[in-house]
Order: sequence, then C-alpha cells, then structure tokens
Amino acid sequence: MEIRMCISFLRAKARRIFTFALTCLIGTALLSMVAGCQSKPSPHSPTAQVKQNSAEVPPPPSKSPDELLIDSVEKYCATVEEHGGKREPDFIVGVSSQGSANSNGWKLFHSENELQKAWEAEGNNDAAFVWLNQGKINSTNFTLQSGSGDWALYTHHCFRQDGTVARIESELRTFNGNMIARRKWIFDPSGVKKKFTEEFLDLNTEKPKQPDADFEDRETPLYRNVMELPFYKAFQPNGQLQGSPTKDEKSP
Repeated sequence: MEIRMCISFLRAKARRIFTFALTCLIGTALLSMVAGCQSKPSPHSPTAQVKQNSAEVPPPPSKSPDELLIDSVEKYCATVEEHGGKREPDFIVGVSSQGSANSNGWKLFHSENELQKAWEAEGNNDAAFVWLNQGKINSTNFTLQSGSGDWALYTHHCFRQDGTVARIESELRTFNGNMIARRKWIFDPSGVKKKFTEEFLDLNTEKPKQPDADFEDRETPLYRNVMELPFYKAFQPNGQLQGSPTKDEKSP
C-alpha cells in the first residue's frame, strides 16, 4: 500500500512538473512572437514609410561635361581674381595719341596717376589693367568710356595659361536710359561659348529693370585669345611690354 501511495505521489508530481514546463514553453513562445511583431513595424507605420520612400528616391543625376567645364572655369577664374586682387597690376596700358603704330595706339603707363593725366590732357578714356602669371597674361580689366562721360563699359577677361579665354564678364553703366547691363560668357579651350547670362538693372537702385527706348547698348569686346588683345603686339617674347619700366624705374 505504501508503494502504491508513493507511485501515485510521483505520478502527480510528474504531471505538475510537465504542466509547469509546458506553461513556460508556451509563455516563452508568446513573448518571442510579441517581440517579433514590435521589431517589425507595419508597412503603414511612419518608420516603414520613411525607409520605403528613402529607397525609392533616385540618386542625383551626374553633371554633363559642359556643366563640369563651367564649374571648373568658375573655380579657376575665382582663383585668378583672388590673386589679382592682392597685388597691383603688372601693366597699365591706355589709348594715347602718343602710342606707337605697332601697338595700335596703346601706350604703357607707369602708374594710374600718369594714366589719369593723359586722360585729362588727351581726352582718351580707354585703358586696360593687366596681370601676368609666370610671364603670361592671365587677367585683364578694361575700362572703355565715352568722351562725354555718359556711359562706361567695364570688362574682365580671365585667360588660361595657354592663352585661351575662359570667362568674360562685362558691366555697362549708362545714363542713356539709366541702366546697368551685366553679362557673362564662359568658353571652352577651343573658343566655343558654353554659357551666357545677362541681367538689366536700374542705374540708381540696382534693382531689376527692363530696358526702355532710351537705353543705348554697347558691344562688349570679346577677346578669345590673348593674341587678340589690341595691345598684344607691344609685348616682347619674354612677356614684357615694349617700353615697360625697369625694376629701377618701378622702385620708389
């Protein structure tokens, strides 16, 4: 009898252990399922939508060869302007009645003061400020003006080291219509125009303004190579202007 009681006790205990183990297994499985549902957001949830939208956004298109060239020209000419702005021009040339025939009337001036005196004496108001890099022209600033002073045209040429023009910028300021006309050209090394922009502004306010009937435009000289510059013949092979000041003459 004691043996039967012991067996019954053991069987009851075994059933309790089995029931407990089964309950634990079911509980663990349920917890795993809940955790899995929480870690996988619904396709309609904001998080899922953000990830889905991000995957659908195409990469930005690559730039065309012309766009890459324009970017490189702007970067190069910005560097040229920065270097030129930190020092005086290497040469100042202006149209003068005393200019030699082989320089198309352009003459070298040793200072802006000397140029100004020539303007006052002769009435010619055209001049160019020239910067060199390693003996080669890489930047020019032209000032072209009417004798009456009713308009002035300022142009900046940025040249590559091989002499081809990279960018030309111009600004016309005129009392004929009280206008400012700003233009920019960008060229490839073969001289082909790759970009052109222009804008018209009011002379007094510098706010956008459409030209009216009183506006008189002026053509911008576009020199696509340093050899086209009107005073280029005055340059010697070593990059010095004929009649340019010596180091002693430049020194104070």
